[in-house]
Amino acid sequence: MADDIHNLFSAATAYLVTPFDMCRAMRNRLSCFLFLMLVVATPVVAGVENQVKDLVEAGEIMPFEGIRNRVLAEVRGDYIGAEFDAATRTYRFRFLTNGNVINVDVNARTGQKTNRTRNY
Repeated sequence: MADDIHNLFSAATAYLVTPFDMCRAMRNRLSCFLFLMLVVATPVVAGVENQVKDLVEAGEIMPFEGIRNRVLAEVRGDYIGAEFDAATRTYRFRFLTNGNVINVDVNARTGQKTNRTRNY
């Protein structure tokens, strides 16, 4: 898989390749899903990190690292990543378990789990 991605990035210098073109060339759906999540999430990461930092410093929410470490210890599966919803002050952690993506929502103010859902 790494060779496929490297070859696609090398080809991108010769002509314009969209993320969806790259995704179609990947051999399995998980690789495609993870790649698209990375492409979509990358531009907003810095803004979200600054927002979370400001809220932690103001004492409105708990630090991400502490909550993440506790959730990682409690949930089985491969950790995919996390998102922060400023409107609800919720961290959403994503895990891959038996081919399913599991979402674990945690209240950023209290650190308590609020929801657990499965994407098929």
